[in-house]
Amino acid sequence: VYFTRSSPFVLLFNFSYFDGSDYIGKFNNGKYIAYECAPGKHVFWSSSGGKTIEIGANKSYVQADLEAGKTYIIHSEVIVRVLTTDVKLVPFNNDPSSYRNKKQYNARKETVTNSISQGIQYDPTPQEQSDDIAAFATLSKNGMEEYNKDLAAGKKFTQLPKDMFYN
Repeated sequence: VYFTRSSPFVLLFNFSYFDGSDYIGKFNNGKYIAYECAPGKHVFWSSSGGKTIEIGANKSYVQADLEAGKTYIIHSEVIVRVLTTDVKLVPFNNDPSSYRNKKQYNARKETVTNSISQGIQYDPTPQEQSDDIAAFATLSKNGMEEYNKDLAAGKKFTQLPKDMFYN
């Protein structure tokens, strides 16, 4: 699964990424994460806040069902607010018929593929990854508690089905 991000307006803010309660990494504009995981069901999510962000702060969730050997792309859209930035995770659909027109499909495809081909892969040292896992423990716990609470209340989440792979 590739997590991408491109926004010419907000360069410095890091977004944090998780697979359920497992911390994946963080990166800012011009970078991406290539995350290898087992096939099956996952809850991918991101937060635009800091390491100890409170419940109720911006988080975006994607319920995924992944097929073995396939590549998926989840793009991080940046939503600029007055005093903050929010993140919205949007799975890339490689089916042109799912877009209003061919131009919209081509623009989206170019955005996500350029984020990978022209970006810098997030590749922390083992020590950086270990430090971040410890630092993001509270956020990870709060994020999944909020997800489970919303799920129990019947909230619908963005879906990434098996057939929405890139290649």
